[in-house]
Amino acid sequence: MEQQKVSLTLPRDVREQIEAQRRAMSQRVGAELSFNQTATALLRRALGNANDFQPSRAG
Repeated sequence: MEQQKVSLTLPRDVREQIEAQRRAMSQRVGAELSFNQTATALLRRALGNANDFQPSRAG
């Protein structure tokens, strides 16, 4: 899978949420995950659930 490096500016609360998730995920898998690994996993999860939020047609 091709990867591309991107740069993001995140609000402090979002960074803190990702960091909390990183600690929890690291504990579950028994290995220290990086911030990047955690953010990637969270983005994939969110994008995988994106279809759940399709607007319905009016009518």
